[in-house]
Amino acid sequence: MIEVICNDRLGKKVRVKCNPDDTIGVLKLLVAAQTGTKAEKIVLKKWYTIYKDHITLEDYEIHDGMSLEMWVNVPDAEMQRERGNLADARVAIGGDAGDTSCGGNQAARLARIIANMSSAQAPHARIRVGVLGATGMVGQRFIQLLAAHPQFELVAVGASERSAGKRYGDAATWRLDTPMPAAAAALPVRACDPAGWADAGVRVVFSALDAAAAGPAELAFARAGAAVFSNAKNYRMHPRVPLVVPLANADHLAAIALQRSAAVAPAVVADPAPIDLAADITLPPGAALVANANCSTTGLVVALRPLVDAFGPLSRVAVVTMQAVSGAGYPGVPSLDILGNVVPFISGEEEKLEEEAAKILGGVDVGVAAGSLFTPAPALRVSASCNRVAVIDGHTESVFVEFARRPPPSIDEIKHALGSYVSEAQRLGVHSAPAQAIVVTETKDRPQPRLDVNTGAGFSVVVGRVRPCNLFDVKFTLLSHNTVLGAAGSSIMNAEIALAKGLL
Repeated sequence: MIEVICNDRLGKKVRVKCNPDDTIGVLKLLVAAQTGTKAEKIVLKKWYTIYKDHITLEDYEIHDGMSLEMWVNVPDAEMQRERGNLADARVAIGGDAGDTSCGGNQAARLARIIANMSSAQAPHARIRVGVLGATGMVGQRFIQLLAAHPQFELVAVGASERSAGKRYGDAATWRLDTPMPAAAAALPVRACDPAGWADAGVRVVFSALDAAAAGPAELAFARAGAAVFSNAKNYRMHPRVPLVVPLANADHLAAIALQRSAAVAPAVVADPAPIDLAADITLPPGAALVANANCSTTGLVVALRPLVDAFGPLSRVAVVTMQAVSGAGYPGVPSLDILGNVVPFISGEEEKLEEEAAKILGGVDVGVAAGSLFTPAPALRVSASCNRVAVIDGHTESVFVEFARRPPPSIDEIKHALGSYVSEAQRLGVHSAPAQAIVVTETKDRPQPRLDVNTGAGFSVVVGRVRPCNLFDVKFTLLSHNTVLGAAGSSIMNAEIALAKGLL
């Protein structure tokens, strides 16, 4: 027998005991018995692989302790296609209890479960969400990650005026390695103005807008009552806006409650000016403005967080980045500039990395009535040197760390702290949280973007070459997916955590 863990639509974990030669259809029946969800409405998947009912767990190489994603609210057409296979699974387990095709005694157990299954519960309604800047590279990653999300339903997309009014499938030149989701392709593109979104009933807005447009648009949607999760830089350093990397400082989301006032009614404001960084921010109930970090900052602070938690403050961090071209958007860096070359400058990148890390690794005080809610990490100094390299996806960073404590922790202690780290997102069991936030590799020439960028479906940070340093205390190499964890995926996971905490 093996145990398979299915993450259900609410981010909870459903643990099921089964045999390796059981089919996916049998596994669905066992899950249905625990959750009350009709088996025909369940789809089990792992990232882009959707498991078919007639194939065994062994054939899919599903092993003991493996986690799968579980969807509900499956489109009717897909549901009908799967019902035949599920019926076959019911027949297979409903016969003689001695039939070894389903593992003997387990066949009788399954038959009893099916006989005693209560009527299926109605699926929970998903939260209606929209994406701003949906035609760009990060916007497309949002569309991809939201395509079959168990808690969020994509109902609206926004882009520039030249795209507004077109079908998304006609307006967007799809650049990702999976097909454009059909449901998204059929959506009309709207202008990035909340006045044109009233009929969509959107509660959560994900923003992939360029910084030049993000400031006024994001504020307008927040003032209209939406919870805005932004990938742009505009409000990252605002003293009342949480800057959240979901695997590092999810506790900062508590600041959302202090952005809201019952005395403020939702309002559509034409062309609002961006919030001054010295000004307060007050939004209507249910609204929010949350920023996620710069892509290169994200991987760094996930690796630093367990070191701070285990060993106390850091005094100095130096980092050299080798950043993928997808971070520059599309068309991005001209081919004649990047092919066979390294470009040792990315505008504004080093400054973002150096200032954002201190806010993320610092504290939050929700008891502060006015002024900044956030206290920077004490005495932390970060020095960054950023380079663009000829890699499609994945930011690689060489990191050098000095601890405030003397003597510093040993290399083995540091490796253990990294490898055993469990983030709040994982403890909450949110949909996008990886099984491991940090994967430590002992292979001497890893991590590598080509081999490791999709670890944890792009949500894990891979750390390797952890070793002593002659100038600092430790040095290591890390890799993170710059458009999944480093961009769209962080915004989505931040919203999942906010939902799990009752903030949405």
